[in-house]
Amino acid sequence: MKFLLINYEFPPLGGGSSTASQNICKNIANFNHKILVLTSHFKNLPYKETTNGYEIHRIKTLRKKVEQSNIIEMFSFILCSIFPCIKLIKQFKPDCIFAFFSIPGGLIALILNLLFKTPYIVFLRGGDVPGFDAKDKILNLFHFFTRPLIRYICKKAHSVVANSEGLRLLALKEMPELEVLAIPNGVATDVFYPLQKNNENSLVRVICTGRLVKQKGFDLLMQSLKTIPSELWKLEIIGDGPEKQNLQILAEKLEIKDKVLFGGWIARENIVTKYQNADIFVLPSSGEGMSNTVLEAISSGLPVISTKVSGNDELIKKEQNGILIPVNNINALKNALERLINDPVLRTKMGEQSRKIALEYDWKIITKKLLQIITI
Repeated sequence: MKFLLINYEFPPLGGGSSTASQNICKNIANFNHKILVLTSHFKNLPYKETTNGYEIHRIKTLRKKVEQSNIIEMFSFILCSIFPCIKLIKQFKPDCIFAFFSIPGGLIALILNLLFKTPYIVFLRGGDVPGFDAKDKILNLFHFFTRPLIRYICKKAHSVVANSEGLRLLALKEMPELEVLAIPNGVATDVFYPLQKNNENSLVRVICTGRLVKQKGFDLLMQSLKTIPSELWKLEIIGDGPEKQNLQILAEKLEIKDKVLFGGWIARENIVTKYQNADIFVLPSSGEGMSNTVLEAISSGLPVISTKVSGNDELIKKEQNGILIPVNNINALKNALERLINDPVLRTKMGEQSRKIALEYDWKIITKKLLQIITI
């Protein structure tokens, strides 16, 4: 079969959806199907390249940053991709379109479906589902205007796939008339794997990764660590985003500047050793679909402290491979950190269980599940 995958971000651009797109392409190509990617161009990236058995076509948009894109930049991707997509459809003649996010990817796929009758699958990722983050005023305003369009895009799709059971239920709340499938994110377990380490080290290395936005709760993590003796821990925050300066100011205010390293944006292939050298992974987010970073962390054999939000509560098994805490609860986060920092035996035990759980989410297994829903 032949597939066209549309995502406004693809490595080295973007975050979780970008990584998921890349792994789906790689594994579909390994299963002897043909797949072509349409995504955003950025700086010195080639406009067209072939890698790992699939083609990537990049188009010019208004995107300014490697790590994220705003609403205006996303809509520029829609406008700039219509004619290239029409050309690709005529030349490549895909059997199915994979559209990441209801908007922008799903809207482009809908237009192509109306023009060429090519069926498409919408991959819901979190922020593209109305009601995902009630505290995000800009996102809620966006959903206020686009809700009817999102419903129509999903209604016309061959299938709608959410990347966690929690996100599936949220989507059904908005679109109860539709069938929404839950197929989780995967992880490259051959890339993200644990190394033997000495857990008796008195300095515990805490790591968190992701876009530096309020949703991730990295400010709460620093406030929680402030209450724990500084000689016991070291924190590395990997990523970039609009909250970086505020987080740096907070580190100074809390007088933990020397204990917090801001690692910046790191290419996916270079982040492996960061997980391997860490002792605890933390994600105090207020909302997720299914976090790629949590999957990478557990595949790397790390115990995880995470908020009990969609997706995370499927990956973190209570008292097995990590600790789930309520959203915006500094005391619960502090207690969880103290517990793992002071108990190397528990860290080892949970890390081993993390790796076992991650093997169930290997991208080969997830891609097979995805291919099984395509009955065209």
